[in-house]
Amino acid sequence: MAAACTSIEPFALRVLDESMAPDLPAGTVVVVDPGEPAEDGCLVLLEREGEVLLRRLRLVPSAGADAPVGARFVAPAAAEIVLGSDWRRWVRGVVTGSRAPR
Repeated sequence: MAAACTSIEPFALRVLDESMAPDLPAGTVVVVDPGEPAEDGCLVLLEREGEVLLRRLRLVPSAGADAPVGARFVAPAAAEIVLGSDWRRWVRGVVTGSRAPR
């Protein structure tokens, strides 16, 4: 799905499950901006192994001054994803807005 959104224009997606609740309950529409830089603590859209996922980005401190920074992607009700220094290649955009279902 996100593969079709290859430009740097923001796009909207609907949250399909409760994995990000209570922040983003099922049915919430989120705006994803592929041009927004991913920073510690922000919600990001990941595309990994054929799955499109929303997760909160948590940067992992490096072991030394020259060590690359890794990342953890967390969700309240879903498995944590831990990636090494190449974590940016999985990020397709940053959630910049949302609207909860009525």
